[in-house]
Amino acid sequence: FIDNVYELENALKTYFVNSKYIGIDSEWQQSFSIKEEVEVSIIQLSTDDEKCCIILDMLSLKYDKNFYDIFKKYFTGKIFVGFSLDKSDLMVFPPELKEFFGDANSCTIYDLCIIYNQKYLKKCSCLKVLTEELLGQNLCKYEQCSDWNLRPLSLTKLHYAALDALICIILFKKMLKEDNPLIQNQSNHVNI
Repeated sequence: FIDNVYELENALKTYFVNSKYIGIDSEWQQSFSIKEEVEVSIIQLSTDDEKCCIILDMLSLKYDKNFYDIFKKYFTGKIFVGFSLDKSDLMVFPPELKEFFGDANSCTIYDLCIIYNQKYLKKCSCLKVLTEELLGQNLCKYEQCSDWNLRPLSLTKLHYAALDALICIILFKKMLKEDNPLIQNQSNHVNI
């Protein structure tokens, strides 16, 4: 759990520099009001060797200009792997991150939902279903509708959050093993 740029840069230098693929997910406080703007609470990032997952406390980091510079420094040119990113996660990111992920020159995004839909010619409604179909495992979504703005986050919330980013890498690697040409043909960026 990282809530300052010093810890962030240390983690990125230590674990993420050599990671070609980055698993990504995010959580935000659910809003029941149309007028209330929804903002990301945490962003989870996982390395492709499955050895590290960091959880970024966006309630703190989004106010530090250095955060965006550090993020761009370490993640430009990387490939991010997530599930249904353009329809949910990226929509609640701060403008600086929306711009980064919307620029094909900054990074590449592989969306497991799109790859699955094209490969198997059927819709996949959620990460839980994809995990069950490809890995034969149950992905617990108990904490999904939690209060993600409440600090400190409980251990069960942290576990849930980390697993969502990590499972994206595990599923992606399984698809790579299946020699999936759809991965190479997917668009470099998403529209936000």
